[in-house]
Amino acid sequence: MADHERIWLQHSDDAADAEGRMWCCDKVWPLDPEDGEPTEYVRADLLAEARAQIAAKDAALERRRLDIDHLDVKLADAMDQIAEYKTERSYVHGFNAGFEEAQEQLRAQIVNLQAMSQAKSDEIEHRDAQIAAKDAALVRLYKRLQKANRGGPLVVSFDPDLTDLQAALAAAKEE
Repeated sequence: MADHERIWLQHSDDAADAEGRMWCCDKVWPLDPEDGEPTEYVRADLLAEARAQIAAKDAALERRRLDIDHLDVKLADAMDQIAEYKTERSYVHGFNAGFEEAQEQLRAQIVNLQAMSQAKSDEIEHRDAQIAAKDAALVRLYKRLQKANRGGPLVVSFDPDLTDLQAALAAAKEE
């Protein structure tokens, strides 16, 4: 039998003295509205899965930023080379053959940079699609957890790092 995704520990106000506090796989407490809420525990693998999805999304975004920065540097270098070649052309007006060769090399570099830029753009689109799929999965996970919790809070009281997950899940829900 698989472990439940979440379980609840009866609040001490609801506990019978002889039995002590009890556990349940469904939220059956409080019996009296004045009693406190039970403590909810979420299975660790679900928490780890949600955190891994968030980390993967962050890593993909960082890779994308680095790729764009790298392409910006290459484009700036190409623009500098174009400016240099234009300046050289004005000084070396009589050496058309050498200039044409340099111009052809520059054109080849530009074509190469354009191809690299297109490849990176395609890669970024692919990563964006992967991130969108992961976002959708995270939203589905959030909704599944929320449905399983019958609309109650998704945070357990024993994990101080869960506030980051709650914020990430809320952001995913808004998207």
